Amino acid sequence: MIVIDVVLLTGIVFVLLLYIGYRIIFVHPMNKRPNPREIPASLLYKKYRDDMLGVVGDMEKSPFEVIERTSYDGYSLRARLYGRTKENKPVVLFMHGYHGTAEWDGYGMYRICKKLGWPILMPDMRAHGKSEGSISFGIRERHDVRTWLEYLEQRFGEETDIILAGVSMGGTSVLLAASDYELPSNVKGIISDCAFSHPAGLFS
Repeated sequence: MIVIDVVLLTGIVFVLLLYIGYRIIFVHPMNKRPNPREIPASLLYKKYRDDMLGVVGDMEKSPFEVIERTSYDGYSLRARLYGRTKENKPVVLFMHGYHGTAEWDGYGMYRICKKLGWPILMPDMRAHGKSEGSISFGIRERHDVRTWLEYLEQRFGEETDIILAGVSMGGTSVLLAASDYELPSNVKGIISDCAFSHPAGLFS
């Protein structure tokens, strides 16, 4: 009887730990999502912190349009569109990384687009920012890339060139979208920064 109780208790604890791990890795609760102004203190960001804060401030002051779409599996997705040029210029779709923000991961791309006068659409990846859902490291996010591409075609027309860009999980998402879908002919390029190729490499 004691052995059965120990096995049962061990099983319950194991399942509980699995659930906690799932919540930590794949779900980013709304009340714990990062504030773009609270840049992590790690060495990765230290050198660029002041520059990033300057661009975050510029993003906050610059006019943008909030775009909402529903994902293929029913979740609300949010994005910000900067730039409303009517000239025939490319549009960039930028996808940020795991537990990141468009401001942290995309500040360089935003700055380039602003300088060139290109519109840039910066979604909150699912389970990040103001988008719903759970994180799947590019598996479901690749469909969200397609959703945003369809929006850009509707908004700017099929003749407007589009560039896909992403960092880390966002880079993987745009690459998976390119491999899974026949992308529109007006997608002229993909910029993938430090995408991961397989789960073992990601976790190592």
